Order: sequence, then C-alpha cells, then structure tokens
Amino acid sequence: MLVPRMTDRYVLEIGKEVKFTFRPLTASQKAESMIYLGMDSGIVLEDRIKMVTRVLKYSLVGCEGLKDYEEQEYELEFDDNGMVLERCIDEICNIPAIDKLIIASFNIITGVKETLYDPFTMESIEGAKFVIPKKKASPGKPKA
Repeated sequence: MLVPRMTDRYVLEIGKEVKFTFRPLTASQKAESMIYLGMDSGIVLEDRIKMVTRVLKYSLVGCEGLKDYEEQEYELEFDDNGMVLERCIDEICNIPAIDKLIIASFNIITGVKETLYDPFTMESIEGAKFVIPKKKASPGKPKA
C-alpha cells in the first residue's frame, strides 16, 4: 500500500485539456471536510458543495486549461497561508465539470486512486482521472 507524503501532488485530468493539481489533506483538514457528510436514521445527509469548497481550499494548488469569458488564462490566487482564495473557489465551483470535482473531492478524502469512483455507486467516472506522478527513487540506506 502506498502512503502519500504531504509533499506529494495529484493531478486530476478532466478531458484532454483541463488539469487540477492537489496536495494531500492533513487529518484535521479531512475531518473538517467530512463534517458536511453524515447520517440521520440511515439517511445520508450531505452538502456536497460545502465539502468540495473545504477540499478545494485546503488541497487545490494549481489548474491548467481554464479560461475566463475574455479568453484569458485563468489563474488561481492564494492567501498568505497558501490557501486558495474563497473567490477562486466560488469561480471554480461554477465550471461545467463541477460534478467531476465533487467526485474527486470524495476521492481526495478517502484515498486517491487513478480511477475516479462515485463513492455511493462505486461506478467509475468517465472523462476524468487522477494522475499520480511517480517520483524517482532517491538513494537510501542499502538493505542489509
């Protein structure tokens, strides 16, 4: 089983042009994001958009392939702590592929795999996948 380090990055590819880069969440960030999902008498209560906004705030570090209505390359802006600005999160939540970002957010919380799975149906999602960049092996201690 692979363990992601906090310095690792995941790239979500949506179609052939759009890419979002994410960092792993800390345990407390996962817990805060999961607050918006719960059960009451066996019924799933959820606010997916609130969950997605927390995951984006803590995990999103870059995007490619997005343009604004003036055909300018869209760029994320960050606060002094390296978190995406709320305005950018609001803008990202208005893209046509928000459904794929919702599913990706669940996957970031539960463990990233290359194939995106809907957490409720366990069906794979077409047109989007995670690319987990492979790192070159660093020289370590020789095995005895």
